[in-house]
Amino acid sequence: MNSYILDPVHFQFHDDQISTDKLRGLRQYGPYLPLDVQEPCCGFVFPSGCSGYANRLYVALKNGVGYFRGVENTFRYTLRKDRVFPIPVTGYSPSSKDKPSVIAAHYKDAILSWYESHRGDKPDLVYVIHPRTATYDLSTAYYECKAQLLKQGFLSQNVTLDLLDNESQFNWSAANIALASFVKLGGTPWVLGGVDLDQDLIIGLGRAYLYDPTTRSNSGYIAFTACFTAMGSLKFVNLGELANSRTTYLSTLAKVIEASIDEATGHGQIIRSITVHAPKEMAKEEMATIRDVLNSESREYQVHPLAVKITDESQYFVVDKDSSYGIPARGTVVKTTDRDILLYTEGRDEVSPWSRRLPVSLRVTSEYDLLTEQQARSVLQQVNDLSQINWRGFNARSRPISIHYASLIAKLLSHIPRSVVADLQQRSSSDLLRERMWFL
Repeated sequence: MNSYILDPVHFQFHDDQISTDKLRGLRQYGPYLPLDVQEPCCGFVFPSGCSGYANRLYVALKNGVGYFRGVENTFRYTLRKDRVFPIPVTGYSPSSKDKPSVIAAHYKDAILSWYESHRGDKPDLVYVIHPRTATYDLSTAYYECKAQLLKQGFLSQNVTLDLLDNESQFNWSAANIALASFVKLGGTPWVLGGVDLDQDLIIGLGRAYLYDPTTRSNSGYIAFTACFTAMGSLKFVNLGELANSRTTYLSTLAKVIEASIDEATGHGQIIRSITVHAPKEMAKEEMATIRDVLNSESREYQVHPLAVKITDESQYFVVDKDSSYGIPARGTVVKTTDRDILLYTEGRDEVSPWSRRLPVSLRVTSEYDLLTEQQARSVLQQVNDLSQINWRGFNARSRPISIHYASLIAKLLSHIPRSVVADLQQRSSSDLLRERMWFL
């Protein structure tokens, strides 16, 4: 088997300064692109009688906690008390034994009541403090607040009461909450360092099953794409039309891919390459649809798009005899067949992220074109690079954002009723859905 190690990842900050460490780079150089609004207006949603939780979160973000030094020192913007307002949730307290769906209804009522009486207010971000719920719960305060706030054109950042109650965990998580908040506010913390990476585009594919809370069943499908530059910056999210059947869904999948490639190549900029990333959830008929679009003779692409399927492969692993852990270095590539390549996006030097699990290894499969040596190295370098730029956290799992962000979008859409998803696509919030990181 052929194997090699990819070039190490470097991050780019303000004034094109380079660092190998994300947090240190931010502290030393500042974010790659700062906020347009230096003193954002923020709302805080919290249960009645729990203003202390909101204050704890505000103080931690403003002044810092643990190893985090606050948003002003790290992200170069200011939080002010006169730019913060409360949205209390009545009818619920942390000691309540209400079902998650009942709690969600209280939060929904609080947001709608606030919105009706404060239509002139335009918060840049809303922090929602809510109880922790199980992953299998379909109707929760988390999803209800996300949906209702997006409908009004507002972005939100959720924090659980349980996390705020656990001092050690909160001290460790505050920096990640601030990072996600900064991105949702429109800032760019860091990008990948490299020459002309904005000329290489990556289109991640996704699909969500929509949910009907009345019948407690799937109510349709929605195909979508998320387009990035190889620097890691988001260009757009493109949500397809709602589909009632599998056949209609496959048709809309083709349309959303075509529209995304048209948009990606239609702004007069120099495009060197386009790579389509499909997640493991894509079935044979979906991959056939992708192939037909990319190989269509009726279309003239500025560049010929390549397609790869990216799958987490915990059952495949490589043993490195030179490592005490037996783990290869990050960026190790092992070609297993003409089409299949194994890539380690975590390695022996990063023990803490995977100390209680297997390090992330990805199976990258060339779907339709046999990649040349140069194409394969370029595609794998992009996959490895995009695995290190997850803006959801400083220590986020090392999966390429092209498929990881797509999974977050799919999960969120699947927990929002179909009628609300349709409403989101037709409201003023549609610009947020296209241009901002609402899914983090």
